[in-house]
Amino acid sequence: LAKGAYLTQEQGEFILDVYGNVDYGVSIPKLALLLQNKIKEQLLFSCELVISQVNVHVQEILPVHHEDAELFELGDE
Repeated sequence: LAKGAYLTQEQGEFILDVYGNVDYGVSIPKLALLLQNKIKEQLLFSCELVISQVNVHVQEILPVHHEDAELFELGDE
Protein backbone atom coordinates (compact mmCIF):
# COMPACT_ATOMS: atom_id res chain seq x y z
CA LEU A 1 0.00 0.00 0.00
CA ALA A 2 1.55 3.23 -1.10
CA LYS A 3 1.77 5.98 1.47
CA GLY A 4 3.96 8.33 -0.45
CA ALA A 5 7.22 9.11 -2.14
CA TYR A 6 9.34 12.22 -1.75
CA LEU A 7 12.13 13.29 -4.07
CA THR A 8 14.81 15.66 -2.78
CA GLN A 9 18.02 16.98 -4.26
CA GLU A 10 21.14 17.34 -2.13
CA GLN A 11 24.48 18.44 -3.52
CA GLY A 12 23.39 17.65 -7.08
CA GLU A 13 22.20 14.12 -6.28
CA PHE A 14 18.59 12.95 -6.20
CA ILE A 15 17.35 11.06 -3.15
CA LEU A 16 13.98 9.31 -3.09
CA ASP A 17 12.21 8.38 0.15
CA VAL A 18 9.42 5.82 -0.27
CA TYR A 19 6.89 5.15 2.52
CA GLY A 20 4.48 2.24 2.72
CA ASN A 21 3.00 -0.72 4.55
CA VAL A 22 4.04 -4.37 4.35
CA ASP A 23 2.05 -7.55 4.88
CA TYR A 24 3.12 -9.72 7.81
CA GLY A 25 5.52 -12.45 6.72
CA VAL A 26 7.12 -10.51 3.86
CA SER A 27 10.91 -10.30 4.02
CA ILE A 28 11.54 -6.57 4.48
CA PRO A 29 15.23 -6.64 3.42
CA LYS A 30 14.39 -8.52 0.21
CA LEU A 31 11.44 -6.21 -0.53
CA ALA A 32 13.52 -3.08 0.12
CA LEU A 33 16.31 -4.25 -2.19
CA LEU A 34 13.83 -5.16 -4.92
CA LEU A 35 12.09 -1.77 -4.63
CA GLN A 36 15.38 0.12 -4.67
CA ASN A 37 16.55 -1.60 -7.85
CA LYS A 38 13.19 -1.37 -9.68
CA ILE A 39 12.64 2.28 -8.80
CA LYS A 40 16.13 3.32 -9.90
CA GLU A 41 15.76 1.35 -13.13
CA GLN A 42 12.30 2.69 -14.00
CA LEU A 43 13.17 6.33 -13.31
CA LEU A 44 16.33 6.02 -15.37
CA PHE A 45 14.50 4.49 -18.35
CA SER A 46 11.36 6.62 -18.24
CA CYS A 47 12.70 10.02 -17.13
CA GLU A 48 16.45 9.66 -17.61
CA LEU A 49 16.70 10.59 -13.93
CA VAL A 50 19.63 9.11 -12.02
CA ILE A 51 18.73 8.42 -8.39
CA SER A 52 21.65 8.14 -5.97
CA GLN A 53 19.61 6.78 -3.03
CA VAL A 54 16.26 5.10 -2.57
CA ASN A 55 15.29 4.93 1.09
CA VAL A 56 12.45 2.51 1.87
CA HIS A 57 10.50 3.31 5.05
CA VAL A 58 8.12 0.66 6.40
CA GLN A 59 5.44 2.45 8.40
CA GLU A 60 3.29 -0.49 9.39
CA ILE A 61 3.25 -4.27 9.25
CA LEU A 62 -0.25 -5.37 8.33
CA PRO A 63 -1.65 -8.44 10.14
CA VAL A 64 -2.56 -11.61 8.31
CA HIS A 65 -6.28 -11.74 7.56
CA HIS A 66 -7.79 -15.20 7.35
CA GLU A 67 -11.33 -15.80 6.14
CA ASP A 68 -11.68 -18.57 8.76
CA ALA A 69 -11.04 -16.05 11.54
CA GLU A 70 -14.33 -14.30 10.74
CA LEU A 71 -16.28 -17.48 11.49
CA PHE A 72 -15.09 -17.69 15.09
CA GLU A 73 -15.18 -14.53 17.15
CA LEU A 74 -14.90 -14.07 20.89
CA GLY A 75 -18.18 -14.77 22.58
CA ASP A 76 -19.30 -17.42 20.07
CA GLU A 77 -20.32 -20.68 21.66
